[in-house]
Amino acid sequence: MREPVLPPGVPELLDQELLAWAAGFFDGEGTTCARTDSRRPDYFQLDVSVPQKGTDRAPQVLLRFQTAMFGVGAIYPEPDGLWKWRAGGRITAEMALALMWPWLGEVKRVQAQFAMEAVDRQYSNGRYKARRPRYRPTYVPHARGTTDSPSLDLAWAAGFLDAEGYFGNMRKDERADGTFGFRIRASATQHGAPNVPADVLVRMRNTLGGRIERHGEIDDHKWVIEGGVQVRDVVERLRPWLGEVKLLQATQALDAHELARVRGTQERCARGHLYDHIYVRPDGTIHRRCNACARQRDREMRLERGGRSRVVRYESPDPTRAYRVK
Repeated sequence: MREPVLPPGVPELLDQELLAWAAGFFDGEGTTCARTDSRRPDYFQLDVSVPQKGTDRAPQVLLRFQTAMFGVGAIYPEPDGLWKWRAGGRITAEMALALMWPWLGEVKRVQAQFAMEAVDRQYSNGRYKARRPRYRPTYVPHARGTTDSPSLDLAWAAGFLDAEGYFGNMRKDERADGTFGFRIRASATQHGAPNVPADVLVRMRNTLGGRIERHGEIDDHKWVIEGGVQVRDVVERLRPWLGEVKLLQATQALDAHELARVRGTQERCARGHLYDHIYVRPDGTIHRRCNACARQRDREMRLERGGRSRVVRYESPDPTRAYRVK
């Protein structure tokens, strides 16, 4: 199977981070096909497209994707609030694939190769005669050039989340003290082989951590990372490349998660006790432990199981040590 190639005359200045982001975005939403129409049903044309939900104007992520493709392709509205970037023809469609190819996932690569072979086959078997392309696109160079760096994987992950990702507070949990908190997560879904997660989800896990779980059918899986610290870390690592819609979604989810927390101070817990232990975990987060609250939780669990408080000779001045006195 052949790989796509860049046509002559394209700008040499390449923003590799922008192209890695575009490949991640295409891995989430893009499609490559050998397109035909009723006028010539046996003639195939390479077609590359990316849809995205929008409002009354083209989504910012599609404009950014078009910028990554040297400004080629058209963005136009479709029914039900959808917008689509599309490039058709032997020059622009194959150029778009060639620009993204180093970072593109296996599923989209195979899809693109089948489409390119279908187009090539009609010329190799003599059904149609190859001719010089009549359309010569005008290229808009990238604003800057970047080289390979560790950040390219993060740029790809940001593009994939811009296309398929979700930031939100998925579940409302009741705490032991009667208050409520939200379980926050970042996630992205993708179809793969039965009982085998798609390679792009494995790549997300390797880049950002988290886990992969089943999501509906046997070929549908989801990458998930949960917890305020973990989700905030994902947002901060991807912030240079993440689109404005997903950044707003993540910010709103984190704000709602923080407001639902019952907080103490740096010295006292939420019930007003002084902390007994304060230490820094290996990941840099600070853990504060209140022994009085821990005893209260243990006593409530013991009473739920049918246990009783210990019998002591003298009453303790500490109200959290609620033992029975002889």
